[in-house]
Amino acid sequence: MDTTLTNKIKDEILLIQKRRHEFCMRKLAFATGLLGVGSASVRFSSSIDLSLLLYLVPLVAISFDIHILTEDFRIKRAGEFILKGFSNPTNEEIKWEKFVRKYPSFSAPLQYCFVTLIITIGAGVVILKTQPNTPSKIGFFILWFILSLAVESILTWKNLELRRKLIS
Repeated sequence: MDTTLTNKIKDEILLIQKRRHEFCMRKLAFATGLLGVGSASVRFSSSIDLSLLLYLVPLVAISFDIHILTEDFRIKRAGEFILKGFSNPTNEEIKWEKFVRKYPSFSAPLQYCFVTLIITIGAGVVILKTQPNTPSKIGFFILWFILSLAVESILTWKNLELRRKLIS
């Protein structure tokens, strides 16, 4: 690979890392905003209950997780492109990619998941405190909570599977 392409790939990796960071920050901002407004339980009229926004918290977090994982995968893919000989990497680049592969950050692929889990649990606690505890609402809450955790679990599992396939 000529140095122009190598530099373009490195520039792309930096851009993707920046985008991934922006998605992480937006996820926290949106989730915090929804949690804050939903927790206030301000009712403007009898038909508008802002605490219902709390049910959107996991959906928003999972939506951002998809973007974060996409950017993360793009970074890993660029590194694998350099390592697997599709280019003429320098010895330092090869050593670095091998080192990263040998000593991966095991928590990195799960960090977004833990944040979403904490956000979902937080929203659930506030929902249970602010919503009337009728059998139908409890049933809906349990379904919402289980589905939120299941979707996040599937997303995490799929991410780990894609990572394994990429480096194999």
